[in-house]
Amino acid sequence: MRDLLNGHNKTKLIIIIAAAVALLAAIYCVLNYFERYGEVEDVTGDGFAKTVPDITYEGETYSYKGRLKNIAILGVDDKDIANEKNGVSYMGGRTDMIFLVSIDYANRTVTPIQITRDAMVEYAPMDSSGNRLGSDYESITFAYSYGDGGRISANNTKEALSNLLYGTPITDCFSIQVDGVAPLNDAVGGVTVTVEDDFSNIDPSLTQGATVTLTGTQAAEFVRSRTGVGDETNEERMSRHRTYLTSFMDTLRPKLEEDRTLISTLLDGISEYSYSSMSAATIASIINNTADFEVKDIITPTGTTVEDKTGHNWHLVELDDEQLKKIIVNTFYEKVEE
Repeated sequence: MRDLLNGHNKTKLIIIIAAAVALLAAIYCVLNYFERYGEVEDVTGDGFAKTVPDITYEGETYSYKGRLKNIAILGVDDKDIANEKNGVSYMGGRTDMIFLVSIDYANRTVTPIQITRDAMVEYAPMDSSGNRLGSDYESITFAYSYGDGGRISANNTKEALSNLLYGTPITDCFSIQVDGVAPLNDAVGGVTVTVEDDFSNIDPSLTQGATVTLTGTQAAEFVRSRTGVGDETNEERMSRHRTYLTSFMDTLRPKLEEDRTLISTLLDGISEYSYSSMSAATIASIINNTADFEVKDIITPTGTTVEDKTGHNWHLVELDDEQLKKIIVNTFYEKVEE
């Protein structure tokens, strides 16, 4: 058994997955380093992680839920933004948005968790050839950049996210680049939002306070832009992510009722911009088997800003350790009854 205290710290699923994909197309520790007590095995046959050890939390014993599928959904910014490590530049892009969608098949629920790109985490990324670059402690957004812009990059972020979440197994990953937002947004006829921030420096047509049906280009600016918009913080942009997500869901819902093939159309439209560890058949199976599951409210862990000692003046956040522990226990574990 491992002790968590000593470690690092109602819509249908078909709609939440499609909405997350659309949002991700546009946008994309040591936090008291978590020591693993045994390896986690991903079983390719059923997709559920096994051999996850029990934990203790506040004096109680908890077991990992047996039928969870945890899918990392990543929105990736431009590949022409380089990141450097050991004197070498890497061009895989950076994740501007990170969601973990936890599907609980036993309890028939879905829990979306939104992680800030600025969250600090310890991990050892791989380069584009799959070679380990050594352990580092930095914001999770960089994990994607060290790889190949596809599978290796996604696995880097998946591994970093697992480390951040106390070794929680991540069973699958889906990543998509920013260029996919326009076709997705326009495929549903545009998404209507109320513009709460001042976009005048970016797009004068996005007037603060106005209700606008976004075109593809406007949608990309709405969810991606940060510099010159509002208070320019990532937290404010994350709020816009959730606003767009909710509006996209409302737009998509009646269209899905009319055309069940729309999901396939959306996925086909972003195939050149995306990577998925899941086949199209697997995604279809997830949607079909979980269509009536309860979708929980989006959870967004918070934290405190820490000093950037690299000289780049990046915004860095250490997530609240106790809050994160509680989220992990409540989402992925169940108490062992004596």
